[in-house]
Amino acid sequence: MSEIECKKLIIGYNGTPLCEPIDLIVEQGQYLFIIGENGSGKSSFIKTLTGLLPRIDGQITYSIPHQRLGYVSQKHQVYTDFPATSFEVIQSGGLYKLKKSPFYKKEDKKAVRELMASLKISHLAEKSFHHLSGGQKQRVLIARALMTTDRLLILDEPINGLDPTTRREVYDMLKELHQKGITIIMVSHDHEAAYQYGTHILTFESGKYRHMVNENLIEDEKEVVTCRSN
Repeated sequence: MSEIECKKLIIGYNGTPLCEPIDLIVEQGQYLFIIGENGSGKSSFIKTLTGLLPRIDGQITYSIPHQRLGYVSQKHQVYTDFPATSFEVIQSGGLYKLKKSPFYKKEDKKAVRELMASLKISHLAEKSFHHLSGGQKQRVLIARALMTTDRLLILDEPINGLDPTTRREVYDMLKELHQKGITIIMVSHDHEAAYQYGTHILTFESGKYRHMVNENLIEDEKEVVTCRSN
């Protein structure tokens, strides 16, 4: 079952394409790493998938409603103006459940507590998000995204700026989530991690895109998909 399918997708800015039409399928249960140099198009592709950047042409089909995508952006653009606790930040991931009601229900708060316990971050519940370390913020934001979805996580460089130990902790968390069946799409500069954890790898380089199976983890051979920028 495909989680996301791109058909003749053209990405770019102000009507100017960055590449030829992209045909790509992300199947349920995949761990797709997107790697490449700065400015190669990694984040543009992610932003197009999440709807932050309008596509120029083509189709993107999702297995779940678009608003149910779990997305963690490259920057911590959340609750910087007031001292929200980690619990409140995570809870905000379930805003779509409120509909007409302005209040969270007991079961919503219970779900947050259970999620934090499963991710081993219960000790951060009452701490101000603003004062957390970089690694702690990333774990909280991943938890927030999981309040939105239990199917598909999209992350834009979640380990950027973290020290090696903290990077390992974030990777371990994501590995456990993937083992539980969550599909992960992740932009990263960490090529070593891509081949250690990713089931599939999408490489952006010199205007070309290469989609491949990580044969270290999966033996089945897949078709390689490439496209060139104009």
